[in-house]
Amino acid sequence: QLSSLLVFLGDIHIARHVDVEPVNQDKLADGPQYSRSVDKARVIVRSFEATTQALYDDGAVLLSKTQRVRRMESCEAWRGRDESYDALEALTSSLDFNLQIARQNLESLLLIGQEQSNILERCNKSPIEWRMSQRSLVAAILADEALNRLSSDNDLYDTSIDDAEEILKNVAQGDEQPSPVQKSPLPPPVPTSGKPTITPRKEIPHWASLDDEDLGLIRTPPRPDKIKAFFGDDAPSHYLISRTAETKPWYLRPNYDPVEVLIDPDGTVRGGTVPALVERLTAHEYADPKFSRAFLMTYKSFMTLDDLFNLLVDRFWIQPPPNMSTQELGDWRHFKQTIIRMRVINTMKSMVQDEDVLEKEEFGILDRMAEFVSRDDVISIAAAKQLLSSIRRVQRGRDVKKIRTNMSADPPPAPVVPKRIELLDIDPLELARQLTITESQLYQKIRPSECLQRSKQSRTEYHDGVANFIRRSNRIAHWVTYSILCKDDPRRRAAIMKQFISVADRCRLIQNFSTMMAIVTGLNSSPIHRLKRSWEQVSSRYMSQLETCEAIINSYKNYNNYRTALAAVAPPCVPFVGVFLTALTHIQDGSKDYLPGNLVNFRKRQKTSEVIQDLQRWQTRPHNFHPLPSVLVFIDEALGQFGDQDAGDVFWQLSLEREPKEKEEERLARYLHESGFF
Repeated sequence: QLSSLLVFLGDIHIARHVDVEPVNQDKLADGPQYSRSVDKARVIVRSFEATTQALYDDGAVLLSKTQRVRRMESCEAWRGRDESYDALEALTSSLDFNLQIARQNLESLLLIGQEQSNILERCNKSPIEWRMSQRSLVAAILADEALNRLSSDNDLYDTSIDDAEEILKNVAQGDEQPSPVQKSPLPPPVPTSGKPTITPRKEIPHWASLDDEDLGLIRTPPRPDKIKAFFGDDAPSHYLISRTAETKPWYLRPNYDPVEVLIDPDGTVRGGTVPALVERLTAHEYADPKFSRAFLMTYKSFMTLDDLFNLLVDRFWIQPPPNMSTQELGDWRHFKQTIIRMRVINTMKSMVQDEDVLEKEEFGILDRMAEFVSRDDVISIAAAKQLLSSIRRVQRGRDVKKIRTNMSADPPPAPVVPKRIELLDIDPLELARQLTITESQLYQKIRPSECLQRSKQSRTEYHDGVANFIRRSNRIAHWVTYSILCKDDPRRRAAIMKQFISVADRCRLIQNFSTMMAIVTGLNSSPIHRLKRSWEQVSSRYMSQLETCEAIINSYKNYNNYRTALAAVAPPCVPFVGVFLTALTHIQDGSKDYLPGNLVNFRKRQKTSEVIQDLQRWQTRPHNFHPLPSVLVFIDEALGQFGDQDAGDVFWQLSLEREPKEKEEERLARYLHESGFF
């Protein structure tokens, strides 16, 4: 509808209804009034042109944005609302506003046209529409002459300059000297209602239809530079690449069949065969770091390491197609073979240098890589020498590890050293810092392969970095619960509650959401939540801090508040790892591994890679706090008393001992006694 409206606005002939360039207005009796109407018409026409251009611009942006919005699948519910919808709503509001302005401009121009017509009629002058229709006959007459000449097998462009000048001269004479060339019927006058009448265009008979070749026109596909000029910075790069690829010689195009790779409108790979995906991994046309990273992170889910190595070697030894000229062979070697070989070597280098790709039990592949790189026709490449050096370094036990250092130039904050190593004697901020030191170290040890394994397997026993991280969080929750229940007096229990609430709030401030989550979980556990007498001793200030922490980790709308808070902070941060594991599980259960035609569902792997990269984002920079050995030992001893067994029943019995269940009359009597009635 927007496109049809823009076509309609472009076809409006404003000069046929409103005079913006008056002719001989000095001869008019109401000349000053006519001049003022012309000035107003000019201003409104400029406003109409600007509004129409704004509609074109908003329409182009709307087209670009709608192509970026994808249907939200069930496995993507963890992402929340797509930001593109907000941009579409803003565009819709802008379009609605500009449409109202354009409508007002047209109504104003119609009123001015009617005013000018009344002035001309009073002065016995020809109507504006008649004069302008005479001028607009030039194009119609020229086109009519061209069609007549073409039907008589004459050239379309044989119309002489003298004939055109004669036509223009006759038309310019207007109603004073009717032109003998004119044969068309007079156009209808402007209706008295003031609204223009839309006259449908005359259809050309089928016997007069013309082909592009007859008119000398050559239709070419849109060029990348035109697409770039139209879309600007939002130009779809994948479309530019595909259009450029179509203009390349056949021997420089990809080897795989187009049906072997499925591309989404946003340019990401939806699926493909294993050989086609490996070819795209080492494509000579362009480099796609996002695709490469996702491929190397998830390839073990659809192929083995040996299969990947064999396909990379075959890709390196790519052979030229037959029947090529010497010039074509030179271009093929320079623009395709050389680039492909560099991509293969760089891919192998990433596999060796990235500790997240190869496990230690897979280092046997390094011998095959070294044998391949050591060949005379391979080692001559400079990048191959660097690859061989990395392989030797890893084989000697000097693994290439990721360097994770604190990038902050500021020194760690001065610690608050406690006088006594007791729970209530340690400053809440310092206790939060010391908890964060160990928590951050455990988070740094989580590897992508562990997350992938958990999303694919349903077993409950793991002995990896993720298990150690979760185990510590559970023990912190148990520590909170036991520390409160071991006190027999409600006031002493309330003091422990307030201390842990303050520690959780400090963890929130230093962006340790994992420990904050564990402490709040312990405070909200059933054995602690039912301690009414103890909670009554907690002031509103502490309850407000607890409510703030609870609001962040609320599971409503898939932890929407937590995701918003996490998006607003920068490293260092220790996030709640359970959200990432839940997202991986939804992706694994919500999508199939293969698409119809035995194509690898690479979109599923891409989403998995994005979640893991979000997890790795917070591993780039650890917290920078000064460790206090005495406090760390105290925390380790407190957490070490809890094993992996569920202590829920023990805590519940202890909670009943601290505050037994009251009968209704006993609870009423206690309330009356505490309120001062007894």
